[in-house]
Amino acid sequence: MRAGVKGIVQGIVVLAVVTGSFLAASYLASLREKPESLERFEQIRPAVETKTVEPTDHRIRFNATGTVRVQSFVNIVPQVSGKVTWVSDHLSPGGVFEKSTPLFRVERADFLHRVQRLEAEVARSETQLQLQLADANASVAAWRGLHPDRAPPPLVAKRPQLKEARAAVKAAKANLATARLNLERTRFALPFQGRVVESSLGTGQFVTSGQSYGRAYSLKALEIEIPLENREIRWLREARDPELTVHSDYHGEPRTYRAFVKRFAAQADRRTRFTRVYLGLKEPSTDLIPGVFVTVEIVGALKRDVWVLPLSALHAGNTVWSIDARNRLKRLTPKILQISKDYVVAAGNGSMEQVVTSPLPQITENTKIRVLDDASGK
Repeated sequence: MRAGVKGIVQGIVVLAVVTGSFLAASYLASLREKPESLERFEQIRPAVETKTVEPTDHRIRFNATGTVRVQSFVNIVPQVSGKVTWVSDHLSPGGVFEKSTPLFRVERADFLHRVQRLEAEVARSETQLQLQLADANASVAAWRGLHPDRAPPPLVAKRPQLKEARAAVKAAKANLATARLNLERTRFALPFQGRVVESSLGTGQFVTSGQSYGRAYSLKALEIEIPLENREIRWLREARDPELTVHSDYHGEPRTYRAFVKRFAAQADRRTRFTRVYLGLKEPSTDLIPGVFVTVEIVGALKRDVWVLPLSALHAGNTVWSIDARNRLKRLTPKILQISKDYVVAAGNGSMEQVVTSPLPQITENTKIRVLDDASGK
């Protein structure tokens, strides 16, 4: 009886141990983490935004800040002396005048009288010449009557007298031309459309020939001076027909002007190492004055088969990251041609690329990633 009870007790103990071991094993197994699914693995890959770019032709564009200046000023200098009888309203600082428009006049009476006197002198000298010719013809005729087989000598033909008479006519006509020119010069004008900088002339004032009474400049002498870096100079020189647009404000109103390259400075600035470029205006304008700051928009050289990338596509070290067909990262180090405030122009490799436009963690090439969005819509 005791032996049977003992066997039953041992069986119960063994069953309990086995059951406990099974329960413990099940519990320990339940504490383990379950293997992540493939979907979960995909979700922990680096996620990036991209944009698809392809090679294209692009003209380099950039802006420069410049200053309006005058290439040269012209002094207001009368060529005759006399009393000023009239002054134009345009002959004052800031006044704009048209080409050949009178700016002031000098009293004409004395100059007109001189013209009339010299006209009479021309008539008198021409009469003297005619008399000498008649006298010479008569003298030659008399000589030939006496000496038909001999040429008359110079004194008989009155050649010295005729030469002197002809010279007197030329001198009288030259004096008359000068007098007429001085009469025209009593009306002072400049041979260009321009603006007056300063003037000290007034009606009734006596002016002296050769003395300056103010300054002016031609509107065509206005130019835009802009400093450019070496690479910008290169883009400008490489362009066959660069487009230059000058932007300015005139009394608060925006104005634009077309310009062209006049010349390049002979040397670079020693402090900034920039080279100054001088632009001319294709059409003269009265809105611009020296000293005004302007912005110049320059469309320069044409670059073929380049990438125009968003700024966000350029990573540290001027590196561009692209994604291959297996969604793996590959490093590109294209030659950067231009970095503007809106985009980057880089030399392409002739192929379309899906470039990363979002920040990247510390990852390496061939890392498999997940694309969140392609800004190009492709």
